[in-house]
Amino acid sequence: MTVQLRQKIVMISLAYVSIVQYALILGILMYAMNRFDIVNEVMLIFGIASIISIIISIIIMRTYQQDDVPFVKILLRLASAHIPAITGFVIALLLFV
Repeated sequence: MTVQLRQKIVMISLAYVSIVQYALILGILMYAMNRFDIVNEVMLIFGIASIISIIISIIIMRTYQQDDVPFVKILLRLASAHIPAITGFVIALLLFV
């Protein structure tokens, strides 16, 4: 496995897989707590925040492919792109209380 392929796998997992993990956690919590009455609110809040994070991640990954930016700097930018998704996740968790 080449270095570029490893970097691409790390970027994709940081950009997309963590958002899927947040969605799985919310789904498991809704199932475990039997709170299917708030599905629409959770999907709306977390979905909009996740879409914003995915769009920002796509923009960041395109700049990495076009420019010659250090890989560590791209990882930090991708991590900061998760702020909307994490905020939506926390707000969705507050709906369970």
